[in-house]
Amino acid sequence: MAATTTYNNVINLQPGGPRVTVAANRILLECRDLAARRLREALREMLQRTSEDLARRADNTTDGEERRFLYGLKDRFTENGGRLEGQLAAHWGREFDSALKGSPNHAPGELLLEELQIVDFGEMDEDLALKALANRLKDKCESELYALGRRFNFLVGRENSAEDANPSSPEVFTRSLKDALRDTEFDSRARLELFRFLESGIDADVGPVYHALNAHLLQHGILPNLRRDYGRAASQPSKTGSASSIESKANTAPADMFDMLQRLVSGGVPAAAPQGPAGALAALAGTGERPAAPAHVWASLETLQHTFPVAITPQPTASDLANVLHQFRASDVGQGLGQLDAITVDIVAMLFDMIFDDREIADPIKALVGKLQIPVLKVAMLDRSFFSSKAHPTRRLLEVISRAALRWGREISHDDPLYRKIAEVIERIHSDFKQDTSLFEALAHDLEAFLKTHEAAAEGNVTRAAKLVVQRELEELATMAADCELQLWLGSDLPTAVSELLDHEWRALLKRIHLKEGPDSEVWQTALSTAGDLVDSVRAKHDVKERQALARQLPILIKQLTAGFDRVGVPADRRHRLLDALFSLHAASLRGNEPPATAYETPAPEPVADEPDIASQALDDGEVKVQSISVTAPLLAAQPLQDVAALQRGDWVEYLQADGSAIRYRLSWISPQRGIFLFTNPESPNALAVSPEAMSLQIERGEARILSTEPIFDRALSRTIDVLQAA
Repeated sequence: MAATTTYNNVINLQPGGPRVTVAANRILLECRDLAARRLREALREMLQRTSEDLARRADNTTDGEERRFLYGLKDRFTENGGRLEGQLAAHWGREFDSALKGSPNHAPGELLLEELQIVDFGEMDEDLALKALANRLKDKCESELYALGRRFNFLVGRENSAEDANPSSPEVFTRSLKDALRDTEFDSRARLELFRFLESGIDADVGPVYHALNAHLLQHGILPNLRRDYGRAASQPSKTGSASSIESKANTAPADMFDMLQRLVSGGVPAAAPQGPAGALAALAGTGERPAAPAHVWASLETLQHTFPVAITPQPTASDLANVLHQFRASDVGQGLGQLDAITVDIVAMLFDMIFDDREIADPIKALVGKLQIPVLKVAMLDRSFFSSKAHPTRRLLEVISRAALRWGREISHDDPLYRKIAEVIERIHSDFKQDTSLFEALAHDLEAFLKTHEAAAEGNVTRAAKLVVQRELEELATMAADCELQLWLGSDLPTAVSELLDHEWRALLKRIHLKEGPDSEVWQTALSTAGDLVDSVRAKHDVKERQALARQLPILIKQLTAGFDRVGVPADRRHRLLDALFSLHAASLRGNEPPATAYETPAPEPVADEPDIASQALDDGEVKVQSISVTAPLLAAQPLQDVAALQRGDWVEYLQADGSAIRYRLSWISPQRGIFLFTNPESPNALAVSPEAMSLQIERGEARILSTEPIFDRALSRTIDVLQAA
């Protein structure tokens, strides 16, 4: 039976906060209930697709346990779908109310663990997957979210508010979804399966809900003339890319992007719209649609589209990287275009000029994307919202291609399955596209699914590598704890035999106890007490009572030392030498004499580096190899760390090799304790674990660089605007 969703009919904000009118409260309630209904419908569709995917994967797997899990999860989603929908709506209502009050039910931020020993990889993976869902919604639905935030703030009388105070924020949805799954008794593995499946298309499911909310608010006349940003607000610059990134084109509404480009290309003079009915159609505000060009123009474009076939070649030739749009514009048909169509051709030609000149794109990818010149021109001539909307099907496909191409540097293997898949997608557009942009949407989904499947095989390597990094962090933490406890004793005047024992055997014991039982355990306290008793036992005892107490204590002390030796596996000859030396020291103490000198020599401490340098250590579990990279001395300047502080899961970096080649790695995981970056590449079992300080130093030295994740087309559009504005 589906869960019953109940809400309060008044949204009470915090005492002393903004006063909400009765009319505004009614609109907020309508929005909350509208979103709850639409989210239930969206979840129903998501679960249907998830069940189909689970069944397909179960049919294809040869692992019996995996097959049972997948079929079982599919059945549970089917049986509990109605209940889960109700729970999502209920949690959404509560999160919506809490966000409006400015007191979200969950504290925002990263997963925080008080003790490194209790790292829960399932919980960590869930948080990372939910963050990926929220980030995709923010990226793909940023215009709708921006408008909703402004309109809700207007209703409650707030000019500015934190992001988590926005009741429509992606985090409100992801928290509601996670809590709904927990209340429906889906375990961590089941939740993670759903989150990961939904990531690639979550914007297509939840985006319409945001659109419906904006439409409802517009019906009530809430900020009807609000101009939505094309990208992020000016106060939120992109963490990668140049300062002239398209996100910084402040306050350029989607409907105005083509108009702005048109004015820039035509020197500030807007193109004249066609007269008559066609002109009326072209002037329809907000539609973005334009009347089709004359039939002979389309016929010429069709011919040109099929003149240059898609071919996979080891080294693209000049003809593969040629801008055919300039040729079309110079032809008789191009010269006879109407003013609006002519400007459109010029704009698209400039965009592809920028793509061909982009040093970040490998030539084989440029050659493939170049085959889309005529299809993209046809799309732009049909729908000017192509220039403005990142959700446009054609833009979506280009974004997926950009995301896939990030893994490659200058060299690409033409036998790479992903490269061949991209070529197959572009070949399909090249051969089949006429005017229906739904082909781009279908192929974008197809390529995303292929990319997800291609990368899923590497997830096991990421998990194993992360476990190696966590184990390394635990060992470092244990080493620091042991150092902290032993430094006072080792800094005092001790017989060298005792110093040796503490610095080697007892240090190893403390590290092992810290790793296994922890620093709050009784065995840790016993080991520290034994070390203190050992130090005290070799001091001269001038008082008879002190010597008697030492005599009673020595058997217990020797027993505890022996137990410690046994635990860390001290060799027999080493153990005998240590105990013999202690016997001499204790005999002297019992006689009230100062401890005699011994033959042991304390090794000289290793020199401490004055200047920071890179240190590397290999970690290996037999299947995955991780190169752990750190610095040998603290960085004096904190400023460079700002370059790496904004790195997020999914970002890419490029490491330059001694031979001039480059290898790219994706940021797959960030340690919640020390912020260690785990970089992997889906094509390799090797990984890098890099401390933030080492990453910053490598960037400063030019050994590594953070790659821009801005899609190919967005980058070209940004550069085109910069060039036109500077002209």
